Amino acid sequence: MSTAPKIRREVTRDGQTVRYVNSFCTACSYWHAFEWSVEKAYAQGERHLINVHGIEPNLAMSARLKAAERAKTQTTNHEIERQS
Repeated sequence: MSTAPKIRREVTRDGQTVRYVNSFCTACSYWHAFEWSVEKAYAQGERHLINVHGIEPNLAMSARLKAAERAKTQTTNHEIERQS
């Protein structure tokens, strides 16, 4: 049983500001990508998974959706802490 390829992202920040994002595919030693924002890097990785590896779009989007949910939860937790 093989696992589906994943996109690994390395985000370079200047404090809180994202400067750029490098992305790498776990199944393709040759594929890498560069973007100026995390959102664009997720979209680029999703296109790679769909077009090169035949991953269903809903599965390719799962990493981005999980990250968005994590960010939403963190924001909510910070708001609760400020109200305490």
